Amino acid sequence: MGVHYVDHYLRSYFAIPRSTSVWSVSHSEWLHCVLSSDTLGEMILSMLPLARYALRCVKKTHMRRFPTYLTSMVPYEATEGENKGKKKRRGPVSGGQEAGETETSDAEAERAKEEDNPRGRVHLKFQTYKEAVKKYYLHFKDLDMRNLTGLSKRALWKRMKSTEVKATINMDDMPLAALYKARFNPNMSSHVWIVSGGQTGLVRLHCARTFITPQVKTMIGDHQAQFRALYSVQNQNDGVQMAAEQL
Repeated sequence: MGVHYVDHYLRSYFAIPRSTSVWSVSHSEWLHCVLSSDTLGEMILSMLPLARYALRCVKKTHMRRFPTYLTSMVPYEATEGENKGKKKRRGPVSGGQEAGETETSDAEAERAKEEDNPRGRVHLKFQTYKEAVKKYYLHFKDLDMRNLTGLSKRALWKRMKSTEVKATINMDDMPLAALYKARFNPNMSSHVWIVSGGQTGLVRLHCARTFITPQVKTMIGDHQAQFRALYSVQNQNDGVQMAAEQL
């Protein structure tokens, strides 16, 4: 699964390989890049090769993609466990046993589950959104896209590489981190802006500043000057005067 790129000779390679469902793909004509969002909550950007080059001339394809940001579903219990340590409860006085604090272990929890479900039946009960938000919170990790120097040494890039082949999803959990839509801004003056949205209803904006090149700045400046010349106040006044003379 993932995003394929096909050249004029019908050869293809994985521009963005993924081991989970890819829900949205967006292409930027200004940058010649493709953007994808998936179930894991990862938004990956890949720089496509130029059409005049054959794919066999494109080297180190894994270095042509990087994560815009990654999302992690962190359980509240894990955070509370780190802060408070092991959970303790007050034990009742029975059978000559003195009241004291007893620690609940994972083994006791599993034993309690087996007693509640003696036949080992599997409960495929999917969490609702309200149930899921009480158990998990989302942790966003954004890549600094002002400079991509030393990209392969960054922790986010290494995690992206690991999830390409080893990612697993628990289908019994609500996919809070899933991203269902990702889009480039189609306007030339704002073509480096990226928007994404997913299961939680959060909309996030990112700016790929590293793609603002001197050539693009010159092009944007020329077009803005041309626009101001066409729609200046003087031209608007001249248009109103000509319309009045015709009347």
